[in-house]
Amino acid sequence: MLCPNLCGVASLPPMALTSATPNVWIELDNKESQNAIYTTSDEVQGHIKIEVEREIPLDRVDISFEGISFTSLSRAIAFVPGRRESCQKFLHLRQPTNETDYPNVKKLLPGQQYRLPFSFTIPKQLLPQCCTHETRNASVKNAHLQLPPTLGSEPTPFWDLRSTPDASPEMCRIQYAVRVQMFGESSPEPICDLSQNVRVMPTAQTDKTQDPSVLYMLKEQSLTSGLGRREHGRLEISAIKPAPINLHSTTTGSTNASSTGLQLHLRFDPVKNELPPRLSSLKCNLNTSTYYATVPWENYPSQNDITAFQVDREVYGKSMSLSSLDLSNVKWEKLPSFSAIVGKLKGDDESDVSYIPGEEQIESWNQCSYTATVTVPINLPKKNYLPTFHSCSVSRSYALDISLGHRMSSGLRGSSTKLNVPVEMAYMGKE
Repeated sequence: MLCPNLCGVASLPPMALTSATPNVWIELDNKESQNAIYTTSDEVQGHIKIEVEREIPLDRVDISFEGISFTSLSRAIAFVPGRRESCQKFLHLRQPTNETDYPNVKKLLPGQQYRLPFSFTIPKQLLPQCCTHETRNASVKNAHLQLPPTLGSEPTPFWDLRSTPDASPEMCRIQYAVRVQMFGESSPEPICDLSQNVRVMPTAQTDKTQDPSVLYMLKEQSLTSGLGRREHGRLEISAIKPAPINLHSTTTGSTNASSTGLQLHLRFDPVKNELPPRLSSLKCNLNTSTYYATVPWENYPSQNDITAFQVDREVYGKSMSLSSLDLSNVKWEKLPSFSAIVGKLKGDDESDVSYIPGEEQIESWNQCSYTATVTVPINLPKKNYLPTFHSCSVSRSYALDISLGHRMSSGLRGSSTKLNVPVEMAYMGKE
């Protein structure tokens, strides 16, 4: 089931400057409004300035603060039309009127200047009716009810029309704007429809249910070499989920990213008496993925959701190199075999060990393992970053793409192990 406010894209009509149309300006109180970033609970304040060249009958003036998401797809298969568009108005706040600030003006007279104030507060989250489609679980529903950040509204350089400075494609946009509509005495259509974009970056909502200290497996790989693919052992790589990268905005409108780190825990279980592989290098890239669709996402999107036959969902990815490390000095630590531990217990207290294993079990127990730890620093260059978010039709996610180089002691050629580690970016407010 689709969201009820998903419809065709309709851009706001520009103001027509004719003698029969009022001249309207939207002025924000923030003098640095061009670069200002508004966040959760901030107030967007200003006033509407109106002048006319001749008398114009007036019915009412509507001032609102709107959040709109636009998506446009261009994929086509078989005889299905190739371009699809959607628009979702997920936020609509109306400015209340009172007799003091908004007198009952029925005519706009030339030679006078009308000033109508407005004030909106950025909400902490959206209302439940903004997301009525089905979702896989409550976590996805809660994510869709969080305010998404402004996306894709900055100017695009002429040599890179497919991407904006915030690493999003031109086919999806999320915009916030103060909008004013003026209606005449008899016409149902507005005689003026004007909007002023506002950049919004909501603060992160922390999830206290997640335990950041849980160790999880990233990769299990059998290490082989030679034409016969001789097996040397099994390499396991695990890690603790990296801490979120915190974003802070500056007075110039840019965002600064905090540093974080990732610890990789390596374990090598050899075949017979094989030595562990020699670590050579590590390369780390930051992959940025922007998912967008003309139908609502029921789950957190992933690359598996984008297939060759999908015509209503797309993903736009960008990769940025972060660091390259030399691991030649990383040493493996040999863990004691199980039989050695049993022998020690037997030597401490012979009465505690009553079970005598067979020869085959003793041979398997004599196989030792090796461990090593690699710390990967994550330092992002200065750039405009968006926080991780998931909305009904647009999502942004990040991942660390890691290539770990190694070579077996008895091998002639090196190889590498690829890892993909999700990482979150969270906006924490202004510096």
